[in-house]
Amino acid sequence: MGAFTKGHFIPDVKPLNPRNENDLREVAMSLPIWESDIKSTEIWVMENSKPGVGVDQWTNPADGAQSAVTIRRLADSATEATRVSVDHPSLKVFTASGGRYLPWSATMERRRGGWLVMDAIKHQG
Repeated sequence: MGAFTKGHFIPDVKPLNPRNENDLREVAMSLPIWESDIKSTEIWVMENSKPGVGVDQWTNPADGAQSAVTIRRLADSATEATRVSVDHPSLKVFTASGGRYLPWSATMERRRGGWLVMDAIKHQG
């Protein structure tokens, strides 16, 4: 998994039913932000986190192997599409002297079967 790029379409990892778009845990399950397979991740997330309904942001439970990614609910678009911001604490960037981790953020808008990256920022370390 790498940083998202502006203009790219990100297909759902796990299909997101429109009825579940109000639960940020379900939104997170649809995104490629997970370090392990989606089935075991889903079980672990649902058992170890509070529901993401009625909240403006949700951070997945991190265990050292999984980064703590934060999903923020944004105002719907003019076409009433669901919009979220994704803040990822690190991205491994390989350099001549080794590697370093840089955080990244993306604003995404819901499309049929996935997400359109509206804006993306790779933060400088």
